[in-house]
Amino acid sequence: MFDAADPSPQYELAWPRELFMAEAAALPEPSHPNWLEDAELLLEEAFIFNAPKDDLRTTQWYELPPGLLKDRSSASPQKVARAFVAHLVDSADKLPERSARRPYWSVRSAAQPTSTPPDANDRIQQLHREWTQLVDDLQDRGYLDWFAPRGCAARPASSPAVEVLAAEIEQRLRVDGLWPLRHQDWDSDTFYGLIEVVHDLVARPRHRDQHAFDGCSGHYSNFARIPAQVLYRRDVDRLLDRYGVGLRLAGGGEDMGRLVRAAGDDRDELVEQALQTPNPSDRNAVRHAIALFRSRGVDREIKRSAVLALHRVLEDRRPLIKTELMRKDEGALFQIANEFDLRHSGERQRPDYEDAYLDWIFWWYLATLELTDRIVASQVDRS
Repeated sequence: MFDAADPSPQYELAWPRELFMAEAAALPEPSHPNWLEDAELLLEEAFIFNAPKDDLRTTQWYELPPGLLKDRSSASPQKVARAFVAHLVDSADKLPERSARRPYWSVRSAAQPTSTPPDANDRIQQLHREWTQLVDDLQDRGYLDWFAPRGCAARPASSPAVEVLAAEIEQRLRVDGLWPLRHQDWDSDTFYGLIEVVHDLVARPRHRDQHAFDGCSGHYSNFARIPAQVLYRRDVDRLLDRYGVGLRLAGGGEDMGRLVRAAGDDRDELVEQALQTPNPSDRNAVRHAIALFRSRGVDREIKRSAVLALHRVLEDRRPLIKTELMRKDEGALFQIANEFDLRHSGERQRPDYEDAYLDWIFWWYLATLELTDRIVASQVDRS
């Protein structure tokens, strides 16, 4: 049984904590006949070990903390199970969350190998292999079944899932023969295209029916795309980061679910925060600017357009910037856009600046925008 005061390692989350709480809130009404099965599937997926799923059915009323049940002694198993899930959600901030742990001593202290490291092609093949395993696992758990349901002898599908997926991927990428996945055949463009297509095809099943015969692997329903895509982006980003690809799947904005260049530092978090700027019109402009800046074919003119899109947002916030940030001369923030051939082209503008300057001003403007968001939020909190 879970103890919030001393959480067991058996209750380690496989999912981000916020996603577990959101999916628990999405469970059906307590009176729904599928509530217990859906809660069991949730705990099976959200935690690394089976202890939460097992405890869901075996926990007794007297093991629950006081206050979760009004009449503890006469509580039905269903009410106890619901109280158990509520207890996990209420204690979510205390649940251990899976993180990348440092290797054990023997690995850390081992001598560095003297042999020639694997060549680039071997690393690419290993990356392709691991991503294929990730997708295979998702399909095994029903994450592609909303689009291509798999049947069994007792309940056959209308069309074989392999044919449905093969046709859809061919239609999207204009390349045939990509499904089933054969990682040894891909060039980089095909591989990255497949990563993006799978992002658009995954959906988490919140319900599973399973026969006890004919080797049925399960029939899934009640699909939700957002939680599946959150998990997929997290796992793919970790994989790409481990192999030093320098790309990540965008988690928001115009290019959500598309591979973008990763800064590899705190600027990636700055982008995610800026994408949530509260004002709807500002949000559209910021998302467009970010999509331009991190697009695959970005060049000097595209970066210039991205900087100007942010400049227009900051112009609207000029009174706030003058009051809260640059009381003596807020014009310094905007002067560069006028003097360095960003807004205008003329004799007074300087066109002779390096592309790195555009990178610098983009990040400066984005950080200023995020800072003004926080200032406004704090003013609202004080009012």
